[in-house]
Amino acid sequence: MKTAFLPLLALLAASLPLPAETVKDREGAVRADKARFENDARWAYNDIESGFKLAQATGKPLLVVMRCVPCLSCMGIDTAVLMENDALSALLDQFVCVRVMNANALDLTKFQFDFDLSFSTLFFNGDGTVYGRYGSWTHQKNSQESSLAGYKRALEAALAVHKNYPANRAALQGKQGAPLPFVSTLDIPQLAERYQRELNWDGKVVQSCVH
Repeated sequence: MKTAFLPLLALLAASLPLPAETVKDREGAVRADKARFENDARWAYNDIESGFKLAQATGKPLLVVMRCVPCLSCMGIDTAVLMENDALSALLDQFVCVRVMNANALDLTKFQFDFDLSFSTLFFNGDGTVYGRYGSWTHQKNSQESSLAGYKRALEAALAVHKNYPANRAALQGKQGAPLPFVSTLDIPQLAERYQRELNWDGKVVQSCVH
């Protein structure tokens, strides 16, 4: 995962767009996602900081979904996760859940994953320790693929890790982020010149997102 992230960081630094097929109305899709989830009972929307605070307060692990909303890739699994069948709901209930579609100011010391994927999930302890990551190229390549078997196993594995934390802290060392020259996405000079920390909801919101 670390080796896959570093070339991607180079791509970001060069401000090269990542090719992906998108919905026709990208602006509408992004605004609809915000309208649907910004006050959702399950998902804290674009608020990673509050997610970590709530995880610390409740003792639950933190689950952070990273989603490129305009991308058709991974639409099947994203929809399936949000629809929540009974088995998935029972698992999600055990997490603090955050949905993020603004990658502009990610803490790169924590959020190292395959940026080529349109849907990824990271699992944390409230203290910032990474428990694991989930991403699927099967779902990336087939936008209609909606199977959740692998995703559920990832949630179950994260819960098992959390149950044994902090006794297993040493065993998790290899899952933590690698040292990088930048702490935040916007510390990369080429990106800092073009993007702001927050998305431009009063203007062209899609173009204001670094991803």
